[in-house]
Amino acid sequence: MSETGSFNRLDITTDPDADWWHYDEDAGQSIVEIAKRIRDATSSNIDRFEMCLSMCTDTPSAGLNPGSRSANWQQWDYEPLALNVVESICGALQAEITQAQPRPMFLTVGGDYDLRRKAQKANQAMDGILMETEAYTEVGPDVAYSGIRFGTGLAWVEMVNGRVDVQNLYPWELLVDDVDGVKRKPRTVYRVRYMSRDEVLERWPEHREAIEEASEPLGEWALQDYGSVVDTILLIESIHLPTRATTKKQAGTRDGRHVIALQSDGTTLHDVEWKDEHFPLSGFLWEKKPFGYWGRGVCDMLFGPQYAINKESMTIDAAHDMAGTSLLVGRGANVVKAHVQNGLGGIIECDDPSQIVPFQPPAVNADKYMYLDRLIAHCFDRVGVSKLQVHGELPDGLRNASGRALRTYIDTSSKRFLDAMRSYENFFVTLAKRIVDLLRRASEEDPSYEILTKHKDGHVEVLNWKDIAVADPFTMELWPTNLLPNTPAGKLAELDERLPFFQAMGMDPSDIASLADFPDLKSATELITAPRRNVDRVLEKMLDDQEYIQPEPTWPIAMCLKLGVLKYQEALCDGLDADRLELLRRWILDCTNELAKLQAPAAPTPEQAAAIAGNNLTPGLPPGAPPPLAAPPSEAQGAPIQ
Repeated sequence: MSETGSFNRLDITTDPDADWWHYDEDAGQSIVEIAKRIRDATSSNIDRFEMCLSMCTDTPSAGLNPGSRSANWQQWDYEPLALNVVESICGALQAEITQAQPRPMFLTVGGDYDLRRKAQKANQAMDGILMETEAYTEVGPDVAYSGIRFGTGLAWVEMVNGRVDVQNLYPWELLVDDVDGVKRKPRTVYRVRYMSRDEVLERWPEHREAIEEASEPLGEWALQDYGSVVDTILLIESIHLPTRATTKKQAGTRDGRHVIALQSDGTTLHDVEWKDEHFPLSGFLWEKKPFGYWGRGVCDMLFGPQYAINKESMTIDAAHDMAGTSLLVGRGANVVKAHVQNGLGGIIECDDPSQIVPFQPPAVNADKYMYLDRLIAHCFDRVGVSKLQVHGELPDGLRNASGRALRTYIDTSSKRFLDAMRSYENFFVTLAKRIVDLLRRASEEDPSYEILTKHKDGHVEVLNWKDIAVADPFTMELWPTNLLPNTPAGKLAELDERLPFFQAMGMDPSDIASLADFPDLKSATELITAPRRNVDRVLEKMLDDQEYIQPEPTWPIAMCLKLGVLKYQEALCDGLDADRLELLRRWILDCTNELAKLQAPAAPTPEQAAAIAGNNLTPGLPPGAPPPLAAPPSEAQGAPIQ
């Protein structure tokens, strides 16, 4: 290729920064320089993000760096948007997307009891981590906010002080080469990180001198000077994925690398080999472009219509400001024109008042209002949002509907956003996988690494990752949270749907009636299923800890026996060891004896015993009937239970 045809490409033979991951020497200065080049080459993305931010905040953006704030519109001879249709639509879409809370779950492919129990504990740990990192309450909504408005929402996963940390990452804080990310699978990413100097010193104390001498962010990353008192410095972080072997016979190259450096002078703070095949990233795209790493947001889609709405709104607003009552004055009225003003009152002298007629034309042509309405309707049609969704309302027939009717309505109205909803669900699946990668690396470095998980009921549990790590093969799927009605009328309709279930579970009519006053369906369901959940818990704990737990008489013994027999058959299929099988056999035996005690007839009183002896009566038989003969035990019955 000629030199003129490759003027925009880096020559790795003369510029070692181009493939810094191949060099053993300090790579900090290289990634700082490369990040600056990519930032300059992709400045159009920064401009686009600023434009989207201006549409969301109604005011011109003064930058995207920390400390930036919306510019005063008076300085720009600019007025806030009178009709910000874009932000109204974005808010409705965010409520639509984030109403479901997808739950990533580990599902084993085959496997025995131990593997399934590991998957259950891994699900428990993942639930606790997602709750602790506020994935559903903070990170998820923030990612949805960025994805809907800017086209791309991102979350970064890392280990901080031995705990999993999930951070929302704005799209302008990640740099990707356009050529490298053309198919949305780049090999190298660069992250721009603003951190307080004290936090950097805490994490990398071995570089104290360089950190203390580091200057404030420079150049295009400089902070806006609004008198901030926070001592902030800038780091550049880069990860290059390792090149894997294409066949099993090839060894592959260990060129994966993770480097963190100071932006001020390129001092390397962190430089280790990166072994994973993925970045610690999880993303959400509102709409995919034909090619390129970044998605397309609602602000991009509606920029043209919103611009036309702004122009028409300003025209109508100016026309209303100038509108007023005019006077049709006859020539013989002899009116002093200087007395006619655009004020709220005054005295006009004339000779003939009958020749003065008030005249008030419309401030704006009706076609202007019709055109403005068509522009607003086009915005809703372009995105696929109804005005009911923007206002947070339901159709008249669904306001007090049951959960089933609401779910049907949501499924029907959400088909327009099916791709976006799947992208949001996949965001949580990918996030869970990146958390698993992080925990796996932590357990490799420290085999005793433990996870502190907090459950929804408030209790905290410590789990060792090596005991719950799910080995391949395993899959992860999603269980979105079901939508239940929030209004009392809707809950009563849901209660009517669940009535056969409650009756089949043996719920008393008084209990069902109490739900009509305060329909807490979740509490009622948990109360009904408490015996079954307790027996399952005891059996699982007994098999996990290999310590026998005696069934209590207050438990549902028939259910204990049934579940014990089923668990024993399952254990035989899974090939459990003899010790745990013996625990189950002992459980079945104790349940059988306890059940026999409950079913045995009550012992007769002394008076009843004397009457029976005197009259030769047999309990349960009419007087004078011969006593039944005892049948010999069959081979199937075996020996009596001791």
